[in-house]
Amino acid sequence: MNTALRDHPAFRAEALRLGGERATRARTLDVFERSQILERAAVLLRERFEPASDLISLESGLSKQDSRYEGGRVADVFRFASIEALRDDAQRFSCRSDAAWQKASRVLAARAARGRDRRDHTI
Repeated sequence: MNTALRDHPAFRAEALRLGGERATRARTLDVFERSQILERAAVLLRERFEPASDLISLESGLSKQDSRYEGGRVADVFRFASIEALRDDAQRFSCRSDAAWQKASRVLAARAARGRDRRDHTI
């Protein structure tokens, strides 16, 4: 396709409209399907760990050691999320334990207690 046509505002608007229609027609996943997808993501990341680590290093400027650590954390979070997806009851699960995250977690919990939709804060 011609790049000038693809970059035209009318084309972009139509693409966004079609994408939105597809999203509204898409069926929702049950907890088992969601769990399988998250588990597969963890497995794929572990299988492609070194290329993923290289990409993290290139994009973020982290050392190879740090990018390997981050990649491991991501795979662990996918694995944890796949297990917890089977017990989905609209709770959120903290995968971090540093002070900044704990403060943010308390803020989100307070917002949920004030009546905001708890699903806005789930995995």
